[in-house]
Amino acid sequence: MASRYNIFIKQRAGLDVIVVLKDADKNVIDITGAHSKLQVREYAGAPDPALITKQTIGASIEIDGPNGKLTAHFLGTDTAPLTCKEYKYDWFIKMPDAEPMCIFEGNFVVDPSVTVDIS
Repeated sequence: MASRYNIFIKQRAGLDVIVVLKDADKNVIDITGAHSKLQVREYAGAPDPALITKQTIGASIEIDGPNGKLTAHFLGTDTAPLTCKEYKYDWFIKMPDAEPMCIFEGNFVVDPSVTVDIS
């Protein structure tokens, strides 16, 4: 079962979401060789395309396998076109020779930025 975790991000701002996977005894899970994908949609079950897709292919999700660490990189350009509101996301991992598993799900909340331009 996926853990519930809400992500809050400012519109037009970057954010790295970092998680470390651990087992029930709080030991780090080695995820070497895994692939990962995260998608943000208007609502659960919304049709393709997803509003935001992050994955290990293309390096928008980095995996530090021996340390069980996943880092999803969100850029300001990811959220700039989105309306400030609450969306849904889920985050999957696929270990070698295993079925994909949803590790996180929750709300993806885009808040308005107070600062408009920081060039």
